[in-house]
Amino acid sequence: MSKKSIIVLILVGTMVAARVFGPLFDSFFS
Repeated sequence: MSKKSIIVLILVGTMVAARVFGPLFDSFFS
């Protein structure tokens, strides 16, 4: 795999993780 595809995978994974874990953190800390 090229470095560019790895960077894209990391960016997409980060966005998905923020989508999933954002509401969880909100419910924990509110």
